Amino acid sequence: MRHGKACLLIGLSALLSACQTTDRLPLQRTDTTLAKIAFDLERLDARGLYGPANGLRSLTYEFCIPAQQRYIDAVHGVDPDLRIYRQSPGRVGCHNDEYLCMGETHGKTWRQILTSLAALPYVERIIPSHYEF
Repeated sequence: MRHGKACLLIGLSALLSACQTTDRLPLQRTDTTLAKIAFDLERLDARGLYGPANGLRSLTYEFCIPAQQRYIDAVHGVDPDLRIYRQSPGRVGCHNDEYLCMGETHGKTWRQILTSLAALPYVERIIPSHYEF
């Protein structure tokens, strides 16, 4: 009987360890992606708006991409409404070999768009924009 309990405990422990490890892996990737977003997503409602009920507005954000057409095409594939600025560093501080990209959170798929952009390996960080060119 003692042997049976020990096997059961070892088996249960192994099962829980396997489940725990599997559950953590996607969260780590998601946490890394979300860490690139330098503002609190929880302050935005389901439509991507924030502020008082009588003054809701979308959040404008910005990030840099390498200055090549294929990267423009890639981010426009995620969000066709992104604005690309080839000459401005923006607040985020794009270098001469990068383009500034600006987007808005308004819309029903804002969270998916934002996290998809943050998941791109060449997007280092996404910050709120205050139109300081």
